Amino acid sequence: MMMLRLRVAPSALRLPKAALHAPARFFSAAPEEKKFELVYEAPLIKPVTTMKAVSVTSCVLTSVGMPLGCYYGNVTASLVGQWAMCGTVMFFGIGTTSLFHYLFKPYVLRMWVDRSSETVAVETLNLLARKKRTEFVLADVASPDVSNHPMVNFKAKDQHYFIHPEVFQDRALAERLLGKKIEDAPEDPPQAA
Repeated sequence: MMMLRLRVAPSALRLPKAALHAPARFFSAAPEEKKFELVYEAPLIKPVTTMKAVSVTSCVLTSVGMPLGCYYGNVTASLVGQWAMCGTVMFFGIGTTSLFHYLFKPYVLRMWVDRSSETVAVETLNLLARKKRTEFVLADVASPDVSNHPMVNFKAKDQHYFIHPEVFQDRALAERLLGKKIEDAPEDPPQAA
């Protein structure tokens, strides 16, 4: 059997030692540096993130634990009854997690804007409760499609988003995102003592 050996001359590829450990992009143009500033932080970040993580965790534990419990458990009920109970609990666990994901998928946790390029970056949660950052330009913002979703107030790049316009400091940006003028909240009437 003949062995084929390839020899590469030591001088064929030489990079400085620092280049091997430094984060860099070789053979490409340098990306344009964007200056993002935080312009929005949702008032419900902590509860939404926590509930999403708890929901996903309980869904996984239910989906794994119930079949194991039915298979290895020593229950005196009939096999059909055991699997019916297992299926019902799993359906409830998966259903509530799916519903929570459907409702809070468009919920924007944080928003940054680069005013020079009019680029907006939003942070949302994905199915596994991990933060997902999406960028779009303000020209891509449109009114949302007509839907029955209760938490949608603008759309960009075919993705729906929800923000709380009342907590925006930059009112002009919020109005541009929503496509309408934001009305002032009515003053609370004085309370009679």
